[in-house]
Amino acid sequence: MEGLDFRKLTFALKEASGDVAAAVISYGKFIQTVIDSTIIAFVIFIVIKAINSQKRKQEEIMPPPEPSKEELLLSDIRDILKIIFNCYFSSSIKSLNIFVKKYDLLSQIM
Repeated sequence: MEGLDFRKLTFALKEASGDVAAAVISYGKFIQTVIDSTIIAFVIFIVIKAINSQKRKQEEIMPPPEPSKEELLLSDIRDILKIIFNCYFSSSIKSLNIFVKKYDLLSQIM
């Protein structure tokens, strides 16, 4: 079974006479190109959709990595700086005591 071929569809504006060629509009070529492009675009869409679904399945299987020692250290430094900032601007003895107890600073100094 052969596919549809619209390339031969034309609309004659003026018939051929003598040495002068006929004036025609070949709209069949345009229709065939649109159909071919639509089919190709659909196939590419399906392939990309399949690839994305495979990537999504692989991401679900892999657990997120644990934070490294450097990241943990940086988060501790961030927490310390937050506490110091709050102590400095609030002048709260309570928050300073929490800070000293949490990080056991007195035992490290002595």
